[in-house]
Amino acid sequence: MEGINKQGANLTNADLRDAILRSADLTNANLTNANLTNANLRYTDLIGANLTNAILRSANLTNTDLRYSDLTGADLRGTYLRNAILKHSDLTSTDLRGADLKYSSLKHSDLTNSDLRNADLTYADLRNANLTGADLKNANLTYVCLTNANLTDAKNYYSFVASDTSKRIVHCVRHDKQWMVKAGCFWGTLEELEVEVKKSHNSNVYLANIEILKNL
Repeated sequence: MEGINKQGANLTNADLRDAILRSADLTNANLTNANLTNANLRYTDLIGANLTNAILRSANLTNTDLRYSDLTGADLRGTYLRNAILKHSDLTSTDLRGADLKYSSLKHSDLTNSDLRNADLTYADLRNANLTGADLKNANLTYVCLTNANLTDAKNYYSFVASDTSKRIVHCVRHDKQWMVKAGCFWGTLEELEVEVKKSHNSNVYLANIEILKNL
């Protein structure tokens, strides 16, 4: 079914496990409760598609266009979403554990209460995204852009403003046995951050928050 045109198709409850839908046009398709486990959806057009409660476990959505799609409650565990376009998409309560979101665009997306544990967000664009209540344990935030993102009540997450230096928001994510910190281009352990702070500006704000994190 590579390159197939299914614009606006009703595929509710469809069993599409291992399906090859590469470069297909599924604009505005209804895939509610569809099973797309291990499906190949690379370069597929899913703009405005309804994927509510769909199962996309380990599916390949590399370079897929999911703008304005509804992925509420979808199972995206281990899914490949590298370079995917998810701008303005609804990912409320979505399970993204272990998902590969490298270089993905999630601007203005809603990730409220989503599960991002062990997700790889390297170079992902999350500007203006809503991450209220999202679980970020073990997430990789290397070079991620979180400008104006809402992280209210995010789990396994801590932040502070570097008010006496850069004025930037410093994002901290709990990993299994330590805190990982994103401060501008820096991404590393709490211990590595402390060394850099003492070496460069010895900021009281940084050092105070480092001590707080050591006890959390």
